[in-house]
Amino acid sequence: YFRSKHFAAAVEQIRLLPEDDQRTESAQSLLANCLGELGEVEEQLAIYQRLAPMAKDPLAYNLRIGLALRTLGRFKEAAAAFRAVLA
Repeated sequence: YFRSKHFAAAVEQIRLLPEDDQRTESAQSLLANCLGELGEVEEQLAIYQRLAPMAKDPLAYNLRIGLALRTLGRFKEAAAAFRAVLA
């Protein structure tokens, strides 16, 4: 669904997964990406913020956090997130 740009259907399918599967990093990351495409950037940001501290590669999430913050017009926070990626 994601590759075919059926983001709402992808979100629905993720939410139909068993709870343990929904909580995986890959499912949550995909969910966040889909939500962002649907304009649900606050929810997308919240997911990225939950994933970043426990991720193998937190820099990737920090970049996504910065992009989400920028989309929301929270430019100072976005700049701080981008600086964290570059540090």
